[in-house]
Amino acid sequence: MKTNPMFTLDASASVRSNGSVLAGGSDFTLIGLDRLQRRSLTALCDGDDRSDLDDRDFVRFLADRNLLQPVPSDIAPADRTVSLVIPCRDHRDPLIRLLGRIDHDRFEHIIVVDDGSADPLHDLPGAVTILRHDRSQGAAAARN
Repeated sequence: MKTNPMFTLDASASVRSNGSVLAGGSDFTLIGLDRLQRRSLTALCDGDDRSDLDDRDFVRFLADRNLLQPVPSDIAPADRTVSLVIPCRDHRDPLIRLLGRIDHDRFEHIIVVDDGSADPLHDLPGAVTILRHDRSQGAAAARN
């Protein structure tokens, strides 16, 4: 049964070699996918209700490598107590596109963490707070 997808491939990720290789992520990763993993990845991204697959470890593995991203539900919080933190390094144009697609009213704060970009981020659209690391500390440090 089709439902709304709970996950999507990260913008940096791509499936190659007829679905047998997944490439991309923060700290570039190449992963060979077996038949069950290919089927599971397709089901996760297409919104198939696949209760026969135990995907928890596979999802965590892909998410930890920034290959798979959760898709937020359409349910807005009752109040604006949610902040959005976006780590970024040297990807100003995709960040600006992302900020243009976000419903800024759903979040109390939108925080962009510039993780040591060669050209520091500034003058971003919307009410965005920019925090800067002078040198890259990695995606996990930028998120926290």
